[in-house]
Amino acid sequence: MSSPRRSLSAVLCLLSVLLVYAGATTRPAAAYVQVLSMSDIRDGNPLLDKHMCTVVDSDGTTTYHEANYVPGTTANTFWITKTVNTGTSPSTSKLTDLPTWTADLGYAPSNNRLGPGLGATVVGDYIQMAEIQSRAVVRVNKSTGQASLYVSTDQIKAYTGKTSAGVTEFSGVSLGGETIFYESASTSILQTNGAGQLTTVVTTAQLAAAQLGGNTNIQSGLTYDNAGNLYWGHGNGDRIYKRAPDGTIGYIAEEADFFALLGNTTNATFGGDMYFGPDGLIYFRYGREDPGAGNITMGIYSIDPAAADPGATLSIVLSNAQLKAGPAGNPYSYHMSWFNNNLAFTIQSERPNQGYYNLPEPGSLTLLLGIGGLVILRRRR
Repeated sequence: MSSPRRSLSAVLCLLSVLLVYAGATTRPAAAYVQVLSMSDIRDGNPLLDKHMCTVVDSDGTTTYHEANYVPGTTANTFWITKTVNTGTSPSTSKLTDLPTWTADLGYAPSNNRLGPGLGATVVGDYIQMAEIQSRAVVRVNKSTGQASLYVSTDQIKAYTGKTSAGVTEFSGVSLGGETIFYESASTSILQTNGAGQLTTVVTTAQLAAAQLGGNTNIQSGLTYDNAGNLYWGHGNGDRIYKRAPDGTIGYIAEEADFFALLGNTTNATFGGDMYFGPDGLIYFRYGREDPGAGNITMGIYSIDPAAADPGATLSIVLSNAQLKAGPAGNPYSYHMSWFNNNLAFTIQSERPNQGYYNLPEPGSLTLLLGIGGLVILRRRR
């Protein structure tokens, strides 16, 4: 992976033209392309039916995919596959599966399935993830498929002093390639600090003091910018929060900014990934689908955190209608990443519309082809 920044994430779509201007509050009509379909990442296994995670390597095209499947009435299980030559002739091979994972770590994850967090990434020779089912931070060698614990459940419990470890999907990666995640048992934001080591980035008291209504949870992925500022979202007040390197916490957008952009006054929520792209913008899922209330705001949005007034730069990247009209047919984007020099994302849906989707470069209509599932792409820089 190129130096320390996120190297992971999400899914693809059709296209049109996207002009990314940092100060714009609206964008031209945009479309997306599917670059990998579910069949592209199965490695010949037709039973794989729920693609959960795509991680993108430092070359920007090699991808690693975690997929769950339920073969008939037998137990749940999973595979992790690797796809190279993404585009016209993708080649997929199995990296690991439930039996080899269990042999490597000495246990099977809960429900025999994996739950890579939103901040899964490639760190050196490894895919590193906050793994929800194992309640641990796990590494998988990207060449051999061998799994290993980076920070175990017991180490998390020992650090927090709690009787359980609550590793959640709301995670990200630090500038140095460490995993940052919301830990629900201690209601705090923790970060790995080397194998077996943890540090607290935001305490439960700091969350309660900073967030509207004294909330001690978060509702989106976590992302760092290149200056070391940490961001996350919460639907109470529709705020995007920012923790500076000195520990101070404020917000860069609030409901008035969203209402000004969308022309409605109904609170929505985040729920998916939040991703700082190499172009300097933060991308995130926001909104809700509620046609009865006239509130169809689900979509992918962006904001420029470096602007004098970040809230004024809120933009709709892909609207509810555009996401539904494209190949995914679904507005619920989940993991995000940087693939082939563009924003990519996965869609929170079942077959046949699962896949890895990509916004093409402005003016380029024939750049990509297709992938399946929910993708997380973290580019470390």
